[in-house]
Amino acid sequence: MTTLVTRAVRLGTRPSPMAMEQTGRFADTFRTRHPGTTLDIIKITSEGDAHRGPLSQIGGKGAFCLR
Repeated sequence: MTTLVTRAVRLGTRPSPMAMEQTGRFADTFRTRHPGTTLDIIKITSEGDAHRGPLSQIGGKGAFCLR
């Protein structure tokens, strides 16, 4: 008897349209090459994504790395 093992991969990305497009393209290729693997796309919003104003107000450099 053969046991089917399903693997899951979580892929994190920023929610911007460009990031989602790039992630979608990667996900399509990944799913084609690894049909037995479940791929979940998780949207991650950084402090830089959420802030509406000059990035210098929240430290500027690295604002898109902070959660």
